[in-house]
Amino acid sequence: MQKFCPSEELDEVEGDLVELYLRRRSRYGKAIANLGRFFEVLGFFNFQVLKNPRLSTGVWTVFRSAIKSGGRQVLTHKSSHLSNLVAIALSIATFLYLSAFILKEESYDQFHKNAQSAYRLYTEGTFERGNSIVPLSIGTHIEQNLPEVINSVRMERSHHVNVSDESGDNRFYERLFVQVDDAFFDVFDYQFLDGSARGLKTPNALLISDRLAQRYFGKLNVVGETLTIENTDYLIQGVFENIREKSHLDFELIASISKTAGQGFSSQGWTYLQLKGGTDPIIFEEKINELDMSALVPSAKMNLRVQPVTDIHLKSDLLAEIGTNGNYNSIRTLKLISFLLLTLAIAGFINFISVAVFKRSKEVALRRIMGSLRSQFFVQFTTESLVILTLSLGFAFLLTLSLSGLFEQVTGVNLSAAEIMNPQTTLLLVFLLLAVGVISSLYPTIVFSSLKPVLFLRSGLVQSSGKALFRSALISLQLIITCGLIISTLVIYQQIDYLSNADLGYKKDHVLILPLTSSKLRENYALIKSELNDIPAVSMVAASQSSPLGAGFQRSLEVEGVQYTVKQMSVDIEYFELLKLLTKEGRTFSAELQTDKLSTVVINESMAALLDQEDVLGASVSTFMAEKKVIGVIKDYHVGSLHEQAVPMIFEYDPGYFSYFLISFESTDVSSLIDQVGGVISEFDAEVPFEFDFLDQAYARKYQEERQLGKIFVWFSVVTVIIGIVGVFSILSFYFQSRMMELSIRKILGSSNTSLAFVISKETLYASIIAVTLASVLGYYGLKSWLDAFAMRIELSLWLPLYSVALLGVILLSILLSVLRRVHLMNIRIQLIQN
Repeated sequence: MQKFCPSEELDEVEGDLVELYLRRRSRYGKAIANLGRFFEVLGFFNFQVLKNPRLSTGVWTVFRSAIKSGGRQVLTHKSSHLSNLVAIALSIATFLYLSAFILKEESYDQFHKNAQSAYRLYTEGTFERGNSIVPLSIGTHIEQNLPEVINSVRMERSHHVNVSDESGDNRFYERLFVQVDDAFFDVFDYQFLDGSARGLKTPNALLISDRLAQRYFGKLNVVGETLTIENTDYLIQGVFENIREKSHLDFELIASISKTAGQGFSSQGWTYLQLKGGTDPIIFEEKINELDMSALVPSAKMNLRVQPVTDIHLKSDLLAEIGTNGNYNSIRTLKLISFLLLTLAIAGFINFISVAVFKRSKEVALRRIMGSLRSQFFVQFTTESLVILTLSLGFAFLLTLSLSGLFEQVTGVNLSAAEIMNPQTTLLLVFLLLAVGVISSLYPTIVFSSLKPVLFLRSGLVQSSGKALFRSALISLQLIITCGLIISTLVIYQQIDYLSNADLGYKKDHVLILPLTSSKLRENYALIKSELNDIPAVSMVAASQSSPLGAGFQRSLEVEGVQYTVKQMSVDIEYFELLKLLTKEGRTFSAELQTDKLSTVVINESMAALLDQEDVLGASVSTFMAEKKVIGVIKDYHVGSLHEQAVPMIFEYDPGYFSYFLISFESTDVSSLIDQVGGVISEFDAEVPFEFDFLDQAYARKYQEERQLGKIFVWFSVVTVIIGIVGVFSILSFYFQSRMMELSIRKILGSSNTSLAFVISKETLYASIIAVTLASVLGYYGLKSWLDAFAMRIELSLWLPLYSVALLGVILLSILLSVLRRVHLMNIRIQLIQN
């Protein structure tokens, strides 16, 4: 016994053997007692706890027993295990969706083999927010003078091009036509489904996307076919895969840029540089700005910067971006949410395992008496935890695949099964769940090992301040995360709803946007406008340089030696009345005064503040063509992002720049109106495709990302509430079961149901009050930081505490109702026993 029995068990085992020997000897004699002692010693040998590892049973036997025990526990307590299994699985499934979305956003432009050495030039200083467009001559100049540059790529984009096939029967209007240098495909990688990028070097060569190939020709093998773009014939030399969801670059048609493009300052576009490995971008920027560029940009003050291509999608918010970029702050917020959601699930699971294990305290006490060791308890509890986690993980995978359609429908985010179940996230989850299974077993193992078995047998469970503090901390953590996410969701949803219905300062409902897509239409805009006004459903027509969402072009204006970003746009007389823009001072353009077309401008309030004059009426403002006098000031209206303040604007009356019609209509028969408008357009140019949009729908698309974020937050709130409720009620169930004897005695002694409910729930009630208070404070500062990114935003005033109080009331009411129900069931049992 001394050789094989562990030292901590030796005294107890020897004492039991001596007691049995003495009892048997006094009753049957020494001979029989000795024989009995021999067999008793053999019977007390437990080969799973022997010190000699050569005599121990296999590890698989221990795990097999633990797996069977875990399976029995799940089958015995189906409801509690099933509810927790669903909660954990739902949190894992949500984490998979969230991780897939985050990884997708962060993977933009990572597929290029030269992604880590590719940069985009942009200007800082000339424009307050920076501009992604630079003079095209700069890139070539930098490449010729700095050895760090391997390749420079110029890119120009045409926003309005008419495209037709060789027969001329199929005509389209394309916005995504770009012209690039031959080195473009040395820097960026695209997969070609037909032909290759080498064909771009031939004259009038064209590369098209697979989507357009199917649209124009109904097939992908179209090399050798001809497309006519703005009266120029192009020969298709390749078909590339459209990867718009993987790159910030947004185009469908690619042609060669002219070798002489970019010789002047007015020729501007995007410039990309491929740098040698090991080049420090900061030092490289200093070298760029030391170059003499006076011959290229003689009158412009520029501070050139470079930004990694891989950062553009999430971290770039410059003027004139190629496409719609993501939002880095939103991704950081979603990362925090995913971490909190997983933390909430882990805390709930640890609580649940503790509840499940402590309910079996008498069983564990008997096994302790029979010689089981701490290591055996740890192996068993860990295995049982892993059984539940494995079931949850499998159920989560099934849930993820089955709910993918619902997730896309609710949030508007399209994620493939391969993106959701990517190996990186799946392996992370597996390792994390293994760690959780081990950690969740440590607490009950330590408790059971530190207390004497007789205490468990006597009272079922010994309460202590340390253990109560641990449980309260876990409950508080769960409630803080739950309350914080719910409060955040309510505020974010309100902000998004506010943006959707914000007063932009102009009319956006019942306004049709009609681009003038050809020179014929632009030249005959006055006649077209007259015929459009004759349509009965049309109340007013105005012409402008761009839609209200684009509002002209950005330019730099110097005021007292400081460069400012302003927007300049050409509009006609009816523009202000159609959009219901309010005049603050002076007047807008008049048809009776011909001088308004030549020498006057209208500005907005922000531009008037920039001029900083007591009387801005009559002040001189520089346009590209001449100095013009201010005749009126209109109130600011939002033409850009609602994340920004209203920008200074200059309006001039120059029909040569008109490219859009804005049509205000009152008809409910929109399809008939569109047919009539299309008929007018075809009268003047039947060869161009008819394109139109609605101003309110265009505005809604502009804030699609914010709405998606709001829907994702709502999704998470539902999951959070489910996990939080399951966790809290698991703890309440544990308290009630562990203190059943105490509550029964209190009831027999005359305690009321209310007092019993308070006794069992007071710890959770205190934790709820603390959690909601902390969640309100942390939520206030976090949400204030998020709202500060919006120029138009809701205020956090007293609504956040009211949300917290309401949320606390719901939590407390749920807890009290649950406890009162359990107390009522206990009363029924007591009455049955008494009867």
